[in-house]
Amino acid sequence: MVGDIGRLHPDLLRDSIKEAAEGAAKGGERDRASILKIYTRKAKEMAAMYPFLFALKGGLRNRFADELYLRFGTDEWWKDIRAAMASGHAPNTVKVVNQVPISSHFANYVGDILKYIDGDSLRRTTTLSMTCGLQLLTAATFGQLRYLLGNNWHEFGSIFVGRKKGPRQITKNDFMSLTKTIMEVRNDLYHHRPISNQQACVDACERLMDHLDFHLGSFDAELSKSTYVRPVFSIAHSDRHDVQPPTDPIKKFVVMLTPAATGQSV
Repeated sequence: MVGDIGRLHPDLLRDSIKEAAEGAAKGGERDRASILKIYTRKAKEMAAMYPFLFALKGGLRNRFADELYLRFGTDEWWKDIRAAMASGHAPNTVKVVNQVPISSHFANYVGDILKYIDGDSLRRTTTLSMTCGLQLLTAATFGQLRYLLGNNWHEFGSIFVGRKKGPRQITKNDFMSLTKTIMEVRNDLYHHRPISNQQACVDACERLMDHLDFHLGSFDAELSKSTYVRPVFSIAHSDRHDVQPPTDPIKKFVVMLTPAATGQSV
């Protein structure tokens, strides 16, 4: 891996060097090996966030799908909105679903999801073959789900009502703030950017999941005990993998970040 350091993610490498420099100021090491050790740890910390995001998004979609079914008495609550759109009408021209009144906000946000899945002109037919609300919500982005729920809080906020000897109430503002934190971390992870607010994201996921009767701490404990089939690598390690490239990114970042200390060995 040492020779391949020029292929590492530059942002994560930069943060690893900064952390090593801060540690060196307290008597720690800031050599190449320590920097690579920090880089590997940071990569693993980022990977460890995925199960929490996976659990939160899956749990929220499932719970919201149940709520929509209970409200409308049908698992195909978007079909009338899609039919109106396919006929050239705006989503908010639909005022009721299965005789249950809906708001313009709800209709418009459902319309956004339908266009996202089937295209602006609904040329694709993906949603026509769907038979339950969970399929539609699973195909929607987390941001679309967030706005659909958050901007119809008067209808669906009861999901997060406070309970005696249970979780405290989550308001609309709480929900939008918590999910904003989650989205920011998710976007950083998906674009391979280092994250600095892992704990804030875990706290947000934990509080939301508690209302869905899912204990995130127990899930993490089970993850720590679980094993999985590791991938098999067929290319043998050779000397060329240890050769440092002509332009050393570690030295480059040390110059950028700590120019006064560039005389130290890295």
